[in-house]
Amino acid sequence: SGCVPSSARVHDNGDGSYILTYVALPGEANLTVQVAGQAVRPTPCTVEFVPDPAEEAALRQREADEDARRRREAEEADAAERGRAAMEEAAKLEEARLEIEERLRRAAEKEDARLQRAKKQEERRAAQEEEKRQRIMSMLKREEETR
Repeated sequence: SGCVPSSARVHDNGDGSYILTYVALPGEANLTVQVAGQAVRPTPCTVEFVPDPAEEAALRQREADEDARRRREAEEADAAERGRAAMEEAAKLEEARLEIEERLRRAAEKEDARLQRAKKQEERRAAQEEEKRQRIMSMLKREEETR
């Protein structure tokens, strides 16, 4: 057709032969080779371009590698998110533990204070009872002495 694909490279071997290289997409194409406007036999002809198995395998491998990289990155992101969530949960649990510990400490202090007050009241009551007993004993002794 007189046009050369933009990816084509023509090399003149200097002996009347040429090397044409270009990248073609898979499928059929009509090929016409001309020199000085004259068709070179056996062109025009239909040419079928098939993928190079090695290139196809390399492409599949690159795609598989890219998929694996994306999965790995997603797994790493998920792991990082789970780690962050675990850290937040641990921080909340620690905060709750400290709050419970503080409540228990205050309750223990209140109980200690109550027990101290109760002990003092019991000591005062015991002292009063002892004083009362002493007075009664003293009165009984005096009464006995006066008889």
